[in-house]
Amino acid sequence: MTKTLKLAFFSTVIFITGCESFFESTTEALKDITECAFRNEEGPVEISTQSLSNGIAGINYSQVITSEIKNEPNDSQYVYEYTYVPEQLPPGLSYRATGRSLVIEGVPQAAGMYPLLITVYSPTLEAQHADRNQNCHAATSTVSKSYILIIETF
Repeated sequence: MTKTLKLAFFSTVIFITGCESFFESTTEALKDITECAFRNEEGPVEISTQSLSNGIAGINYSQVITSEIKNEPNDSQYVYEYTYVPEQLPPGLSYRATGRSLVIEGVPQAAGMYPLLITVYSPTLEAQHADRNQNCHAATSTVSKSYILIIETF
């Protein structure tokens, strides 16, 4: 008996008919791929804040940078660790990490453009994916994002 494998990709349908061993190995490979692709497991850690609001020298400034785990409704229960260079901030501002957020706050003392690089790492996400199927790509547990903080004169 000849077996036929039907593959549908968008509007294209491919029929593969052939020997038994080809059919079985192809079916197993496709099963692994679809299990990984459509499992709806947690995605990579992401920094969801797109840009920073401008500040004014001498006036209180506060900006929250938020991170999340894609496809994870309970991402507030994950551990997030932020890495940054405090010297990149204008004088008078500081960082404060709290849960899945990093807060930049204070009273900026000098106008200018300040490039910032923020990195977030989730050891919780990394640990969860360390035990999962090695055939699937683990979600990225570290991500970096660059910002420009503009402080204007009063």
